[in-house]
Amino acid sequence: MTKTGSRTAPLLLLFMAMTFAGMAAAPETLAAEDRWAVGIRYNVLTAGGEPTNDQMGFGVFGRYRLNDDWLLGFSLDQNSGDFETPYKLFGNNSPEDIDSTVDSTIFSAWIEQEFGPRDRKLRWFWAAGVGFTSPDVDDVSGPLTGGGTFDITTDAGSETLLSVTGGFRWAFSKRFGLEAGLRIDQHFADWELSDRANGTTATLDDYTAYGANIGFHFRF
Repeated sequence: MTKTGSRTAPLLLLFMAMTFAGMAAAPETLAAEDRWAVGIRYNVLTAGGEPTNDQMGFGVFGRYRLNDDWLLGFSLDQNSGDFETPYKLFGNNSPEDIDSTVDSTIFSAWIEQEFGPRDRKLRWFWAAGVGFTSPDVDDVSGPLTGGGTFDITTDAGSETLLSVTGGFRWAFSKRFGLEAGLRIDQHFADWELSDRANGTTATLDDYTAYGANIGFHFRF
């Protein structure tokens, strides 16, 4: 079992435990027609350059309300960002700043809790969950300082994410609302890089991404 795979099972168990806790946390008080919300969101994240830097993208999400305070959520996000100067992981330098590109399609699921009376237009929330992705990293090549070239290919494998988010929602009508949140994503990863120009290899593992998302939702 890979390092990433060995961590997936505990995260899934943690998410399941949080889900059952949320389902038991409060009595049922909602009409069936008031349980769902769907929406779109814009994501902005940063991860310090190793393995990726600024990530931006869009996603679609849905939520199912378990009771007045607890909800289950899920999303599908498409994010893109730079893998800055990957040749430096091999101890090399280049006369040019040459980056690769990372594209990620991320499926996430989470449990969340809202705070305050439901008749308020503004409510705060926190959420925690897991996500899964298999990043696509472009090959990159170029000159090296002092002569020679690099030609790097990357196998990013599969990543498991553990995410925590906190933010607010503002309902500007009975069915429509805006929301924003700050988030931290811990990526459990195991990237393998190979420089085809000279046969050397390098690796990257776990990293943390910080950022925010802002979205628009419709309740039904």
